[in-house]
Amino acid sequence: MGLVKIDLDLIQSGTLMEYINEALDTISEDVIYRHGVAEAREVNIKIKITPNRDPETRLNIPEIDWSVSHKVPGRKGMTTRAFVDAENRRLMINTGDPLGTNPEQTNIFDEEMKEGE
Repeated sequence: MGLVKIDLDLIQSGTLMEYINEALDTISEDVIYRHGVAEAREVNIKIKITPNRDPETRLNIPEIDWSVSHKVPGRKGMTTRAFVDAENRRLMINTGDPLGTNPEQTNIFDEEMKEGE
């Protein structure tokens, strides 16, 4: 192909542009899926061109580094109440009652277990 003028489509054989498009697709899908979230989505593209002069030949052979990242607003779920299974030393959740509001939910609690154990 030979030498050509620098272009985003050509950096790393098109990989840079591929990653930019993937990030755009990701934030676009988030805007469509979570249209009620008013916060902005971002694609961040960083391209660094560093001079690199060879002391013997005195040629300037710049190095190009790049990165692409994206940012979407965080997600928050509802509070889930866990129950203590002291005998097996683990937390349990009732998948049929994620908020822990079922008055018939059995609380697995060992009263003899000391706080902090």
